[in-house]
Amino acid sequence: MNGVTTLYRYLGADLAAETDGAGNVTATYFYGPGVDQPHSRTTSAGTIHYQQDGQGSVTALTDGAGTVLGRYHYTPWGEGWSDAGMPVQPLRWTARELDETGLYYLRGRYYLLGRLRRCAPTGSGEEGQPQVVRDNTLIAACRA
Repeated sequence: MNGVTTLYRYLGADLAAETDGAGNVTATYFYGPGVDQPHSRTTSAGTIHYQQDGQGSVTALTDGAGTVLGRYHYTPWGEGWSDAGMPVQPLRWTARELDETGLYYLRGRYYLLGRLRRCAPTGSGEEGQPQVVRDNTLIAACRA
């Protein structure tokens, strides 16, 4: 984002850390039991805590004292907006990452605000990872 490369690092099914293009850790995550139950994210700026609704979407961020830093709001199809001044962080609708391309990765598919994009094997790139090719056309390889 803004010319800065962010790489997501996973531990099992959950996001464990973010690194920059040089491999330096810029954020770490702590999860509750189960998949997609983020508890907190820590960066050099401090720690934020996630509040989720019944669907698992992140609806608010709080600080260590429980003070609400701001809220996220969503349509039923994942289109969202946030209160002004929210800390920058990727976990949003259904506690999945909203990446720099504007897509959510919902494991088997990429989701573009209102519609699913099917995975299509490309024969190149790392399995399951998006490949941006000519004319900004996104192609994703399916995971087995």
